[in-house]
Parts: sequence; C-alpha cells; structure tokens
Amino acid sequence: MEDTVDHFIYVVGTHNQIGSPLDYLKKIAKKPQRLLSLDEIASEIKKIKQELIQLSESKDRWTKPLDGGTDVPAGSYETEKEMYLPGHDYSIRDEELAGIDKNKQTLISSLKFEDPSLRIIVVWGMGGIGKSSLANNVYKNEGFNFDCRAWVSISQSYKLEDIWKKMLTDILKKDKKEFDLGTMDSAELREKLIKTLDK
Repeated sequence: MEDTVDHFIYVVGTHNQIGSPLDYLKKIAKKPQRLLSLDEIASEIKKIKQELIQLSESKDRWTKPLDGGTDVPAGSYETEKEMYLPGHDYSIRDEELAGIDKNKQTLISSLKFEDPSLRIIVVWGMGGIGKSSLANNVYKNEGFNFDCRAWVSISQSYKLEDIWKKMLTDILKKDKKEFDLGTMDSAELREKLIKTLDK
C-alpha cells in the first residue's frame, strides 16, 4: 500500500514541476507514459481494496462479535471448552520446560503465602509464552500440598455454571461423594462451592 502511495506522489509530483518551455514539451510527449503510471496505480489500489474485502470476509467467517464488541472464534462452545482441559496442549514434561524456573518459584511462593486476603493469583502475558504450561506444571507438581485443588481454564466465551461444576467436580472427587450437579442452577452451584471450600 505504501509503495503505491509513494509511486502516486512521485508521478503527480513530477507532473507539477515548473520548468523551461522545453521541459513543457517533454511533459506533453510523456503524457501517455504518465497516464500509464496512473493506470498502474489505480490497478494496484483495486488489488489492495480486493485483498481488504477478502480479509474482512475471512474475519467474518472465523469470528463472531459479542455484545461487548470483542471477537471470539466462531467454533462451538463445547469444542472450545475441550481445548482448555488439563493437559490438553500444555502437558509438557518438566525436562522439556525451559526458562520457567523463576516464574515457577514466584507462582509457588504466591500459592503458599498465608494471607487470607489473597484470593486470586493472575498469570498473564502474551499468547504462546507458556502461561498454561507453567500453571499446569505447578498444578500437577504442587497440588498435593493443598487440601483441595481444581483445574479450571476460562476462555473468552464461557458459562459460569460450567466453571462452578468443574470446580466442584475436581474438589469433591477426592472425597468420592455422590452429588448431582446437573440439576443445580448457577446460584445453587455457587452456594455449594462456598460451603465446600469453607469446610
């Protein structure tokens, strides 16, 4: 795009230069060449416009807008939910992980910090830098140090009921208690989770 604009500026700029009468005659002789250059520029702009239209259509095909204006992949919620199961893409052996020792120790220290006001630990950063691998590694290797644990990944599209159910399932499975989460609504699931964690 920039090359096309630069070429246009050059062609228009050379046309508008004022010179001697001889220069004027040369310009008249070169007029067909200048028109050819402008035609090439117009063709390039049409190609760029077509590519932008194709990109826009491609984006519309692969994403769907949310009420808040954010775009998420158009795949079904169930398919997306399966991608965030423990060990799905981030089941990496300890010896395969590189450069996470400092962040791993920081995360472990934060988990073991005995401050009752500490409720959430956030692992954040650009996509693809190993956040899920780090969290999964700590979850698997340090989970036995805690009374209960649950692996819950939250993507851009989620259902609160599924989060509560997943947490309760992971927490209660060690007690092997019988429970029917399928009939509970979001408020009941939340209340059961609070009572379970208070024990």
